[in-house]
This record gives sequence, structure tokens and C-alpha cells, in this order.
Amino acid sequence: MEKGLPTILLTGAEESIHDEFEKILQDNYTIILADNENECLTALSNNHVDIIFISMNSNTITNFDFLRTDPRCNNVPVMAIVTYGDLASVARAIELGATEFVTTPMNDIITLYRIRNVLAHSQQAEKDKRIKEMNHAIEIDELTGLYNRAAFYRKAAEMIQENPEVQYCIICLDISCFKVINDLFHTETGNLILRTAADYFKKKINPQIGVSSRIEADHFALCVPQDTLDIERLIKEIDTTIQSLGISHNILFFAGVYPVTDMSVPVDQMCDRASMALNKIKGNYVRRYNFYDVGMRDRMLKEQMIVRDMEFALKDNQFTIFLQPIFRPETNEIVSAEALQRYDFSRLFHSCI
Repeated sequence: MEKGLPTILLTGAEESIHDEFEKILQDNYTIILADNENECLTALSNNHVDIIFISMNSNTITNFDFLRTDPRCNNVPVMAIVTYGDLASVARAIELGATEFVTTPMNDIITLYRIRNVLAHSQQAEKDKRIKEMNHAIEIDELTGLYNRAAFYRKAAEMIQENPEVQYCIICLDISCFKVINDLFHTETGNLILRTAADYFKKKINPQIGVSSRIEADHFALCVPQDTLDIERLIKEIDTTIQSLGISHNILFFAGVYPVTDMSVPVDQMCDRASMALNKIKGNYVRRYNFYDVGMRDRMLKEQMIVRDMEFALKDNQFTIFLQPIFRPETNEIVSAEALQRYDFSRLFHSCI
């Protein structure tokens, strides 16, 4: 078999058709002959076949149904050889999955062009499949099968922009003290919890109208229409799902919700805001979810401004030590003092006015 040439498997053809095939194709293709179903399947097992040619007037193969049922025939394009004017054979070939046909007696040029077209289409389909598989591998979190961070940002942004009439919410969830769970029960149990939570989100979130993801570690993010969100029910259902694992530890999810009011805000910032809401109640076993409000962002910016200017404040003597006296009750005498350091950042805000 000559290396580098596309391979054609010719099945059930008469000797006269063999001769025509070799005359037309031998310089550009490798031809494998198979007289019956077993020879055909053996050839598929032992060779990379680019096209299967079936002769609809075969005397040796009367049933080509194996082309549809045997996995070795998957993804291999099928072409048919039919007698000119035999429409019944053409219809049967199409039923078997043939994408193209040639008629006998064969026209050299037409036969070559039709084979080239089928090969080009097949190669493009295979290329598209590989690209899709690569994109899928890049987008999907290996442990859970959910979208990863980058894919979530992109998919959620596309969904929000393409449906401006829909009010969406971004929900960020994580598990309380997940690192402790990993320490107590080992990584395998932690991974089981993450996969179980992911399976719940896959069933809960309709991919036609929402997006679910694992951002990192035990952090999940969802994008759903606001009118479909029942956050209290979602928390209860995920609790029940995780409890069904029978792990002897109280495993609790907490959630922060950001209602999307400005579609121009990047999704990563939307997630930051949902996380702000989450962090306000994380560890609060009475309140398990929280909604973002603008005041949270203002407080965060104020805190960041204070931290940013601390180095200057030290040089500017804005930190002051206060001594708080400690009295002895019996004598009412000052016996010691507690040193307190306070940051007078009022000058910072006066300078900003």
C-alpha cells in the first residue's frame, strides 16, 4: 500500500468495476477490495479508510446495514456506485448514509471530482470536530464538567448581551470551611462533594437560558434570568443533595447575588460584586444568602482608600497612641494601662473635598 495516498475501500463490486476503478484512481488513491461484509470490517479495522464505496448491484453483499450499525464505519464517508437511471438504488444508498454517488459506466473526470469533494468535506468536518473538542477541553473544568472561569465570563457576557430584554442575576456560591473538609476527609471526599454540587447545577440550570461554572476550588458561579431564580429553594436543594452523600459533617453552601442592572459592566466585576455580598454573610448559619447593594461597593472603596494611604499616614503622624487606664477595684488606683493606636484618617477625607 503506497503511503500518503487517500485510501478507498471498494466493497461488493464486480470485476469490471474493479478494473474501471483502478484505471481512474490508481495514480492518486490506494484501493482496498472487499467482497463481503467480514472482509469490509476487517479492512476497516486494519487500515485508515478515507472513503467507503459500495456497489448497489453487488452479487456478494446484499445487505449493507452494517454501515449504519458497526462503530468501525462511524465518521467514514460512504459513496455508492449505481447503474445510470436506477433511482431505487440511489434512494437506498442515501438511506444507508451515502453522501454522493457515481454511475456506471464511469466518467473519469466526474468520478474524480466527486471523490475530491467528498474527501474535502470529510476533512473539513474532521477539522471542525477537532477544533470543537479542543475548545471544549479549554472551556471545561476537568473535575466537574462545568465551564471554567474564562468560559463562564465569556458565555455569561454573550447571554446577557444577546438578551437585553432579560434581567439576569450573577450568583456566586462557595462552601463554608471547605479546607477543613479536605483535611478531615481527604481530597477524594472533597472532590466528590464538588462533583455532586456540579451535577446538581447541571440539572438545575437550563443551558438554553443560563450558565453554570466552577470558578476555582469550592467557588461556583451561575448566570440565570432573575425571574427563574428562587435562591432560598436553590440553597435548600443543594443542601439536600450534599446531605444525601452521608458525610458526617455539616456542609453548607453560601451565596451572594448580583442583579445585573448595567450590561456594560464586565462579568468578572459582576462576580466580584456577588462575592462582596457573599462575604458579608459567609459563616452566618442563620442567613445563607445575600443580595448586593451599591453601599457594599462604596464601603469597599473607602476601606481600600484607607489602606492605600496608610504608609503616608505613618509619615504624617496620623497614627496616635492612646493609653487606656486600668484600675484596681479595691483601691480605685491606676495600676497599668492598655495601649491603643488609632488612625485619624479624617484629614484624608478633608483633603479630598
